[in-house]
Amino acid sequence: MRQGIFLDTGYRDGRFNMELDEWLLLRAEEENLPPVLRVYGWQPPAVSIGFFQSLEETVDLKRCQQFGVEVVRRPTGGRAILHLDDFTYSFVVREEEVGAVRGLTGTYLLISQALVEGLRRLGVEARLERGKIKGQQLFRGGPCFASISRYEIEVGGRKLVGSAQRRMGRAILQHGSIPLRKRELSITELLPSKSGQLRGTNLSESLDREMGFDEVKLSIRRGFERIFGLEFIPYTWEEFSPHLESLSKAAG
Repeated sequence: MRQGIFLDTGYRDGRFNMELDEWLLLRAEEENLPPVLRVYGWQPPAVSIGFFQSLEETVDLKRCQQFGVEVVRRPTGGRAILHLDDFTYSFVVREEEVGAVRGLTGTYLLISQALVEGLRRLGVEARLERGKIKGQQLFRGGPCFASISRYEIEVGGRKLVGSAQRRMGRAILQHGSIPLRKRELSITELLPSKSGQLRGTNLSESLDREMGFDEVKLSIRRGFERIFGLEFIPYTWEEFSPHLESLSKAAG
């Protein structure tokens, strides 16, 4: 069975999280990096905006500062997401690893199937919804969980996972956020007015019980292993970080 890397970097700030995702994408594009499934949280909380979004038009920076929320730009597209009490995944893979699937929509569907498989192992009645948003609509202002794009994951008609993807050469990065519980702060409080109404849900609400990071990460890992036919070798950040220098030199 093919092997991949399962990397748990724990709770980190927004800059670390986005820079590491982009670094892994660069390494996958420049060398034969095995598939990497990374799971992480955010500390302090942050709003991530899509690569194509205008910072000034998308986020109320004064209110973010007031609530102690960082603002960071993702290397992927999509809309603004509040990262507070959520579980975030990122999957970096080379095109040849996804078999016959080609194109953004095809790989998005395959990764969504892996997420649904993992969520169902938790007992979540998740399903894929084929969205109607196309093209530049994905790059406009507004919160991510106020919209449905291609092959989004829903529970009871409400969005559970917000994901975005980027390609670089033959390498693919997709990452996404799954709220673990109901938040005291809403993304709409941190964005300009008329940004759309939320239609999302969270894992604890979906299961009617409290959900923790570690329980979710194991099920999501199993879902990716089944759909992609991989065996993931687990690494903590402390175990993986010594490899960064050697990987950079090999790419250099």
